[in-house]
Amino acid sequence: KSMDKLVPPLKAAEAVARAPENAERGAVVAAICDQLCRNGQCELADSISTRATRVFTDVPANTPKPQLQSIVPVLSAFRQGDYTPALKWARHHSRVLRAVGSDVEFALHKLRFVQILGRPASGREAIAYGQQHFPAFSDVRMVDIQRLMGAVLYAGRLGGSPYADLASREQVSRTEAQIVQDNCLLHRLPKDGALDVSLEAGFIALPNLLKLQAVMKATGSDLKAAESLPVEIEVPERMHFHTIFACPVSREQAGAGNPPMMLSCGHVISKLALDNIAATRTRFKCPTCRVDQTTSNVRRVFL
Repeated sequence: KSMDKLVPPLKAAEAVARAPENAERGAVVAAICDQLCRNGQCELADSISTRATRVFTDVPANTPKPQLQSIVPVLSAFRQGDYTPALKWARHHSRVLRAVGSDVEFALHKLRFVQILGRPASGREAIAYGQQHFPAFSDVRMVDIQRLMGAVLYAGRLGGSPYADLASREQVSRTEAQIVQDNCLLHRLPKDGALDVSLEAGFIALPNLLKLQAVMKATGSDLKAAESLPVEIEVPERMHFHTIFACPVSREQAGAGNPPMMLSCGHVISKLALDNIAATRTRFKCPTCRVDQTTSNVRRVFL
């Protein structure tokens, strides 16, 4: 309630309009559109981007990333209770997802199993489904599988049973979020969008900022007039970002004309260093770990 009073609802257009600098307006639009695309709402993101470029001539067009658009039909079907497209997507990327420790495929089978159990007299069908799909996960998810099989006793009436949590909305929401994050991981995009990170950092900083504002008001100072915060805000290590990159090969600082480039192994070097290494061939070895690389798999890192 306190948050609602302190931070009134703000529409996307208002947020963009309040950004004081042209570059900030573009960043706000990009962050909003990126978040919408991550959630499978690319059409809405495209509409907002188009409208923003009409209203604010200084805001560049923001085209949704093709990698994020590919998951839209999967998420649309998932939200309607059809898990088949999501299961096909997970099976297609099964090897990579398991390699990075994702259990989204099992989570989807679990949802489908519980969905079957939601119907009366569906015990036999659920058991058959489990026998067909669960053995592949028995080495790491046996406890979960045993509990799911126990839930068969309450087919058609899970809501009032000891297994009611299996049919909770939280299970569905958690799996949907995992699909979004895993799709970003598959396409080597950040797990969390800029909007998510900015909001989380804002929530962490808000209590300190409110105390600081009260102190500065009592001393006749204005927090808004300060060029930088007079106190340090502690944020988790995963939210520590570096805006300066020095190439480990050339020892030179990256910039607009020499941006950092990420190799398929995850190591990063500057574009000039990459051009020198791969000047006469499309295949080369990472200078750090010596893993084979191809120039087609190299991606630019934006600071």
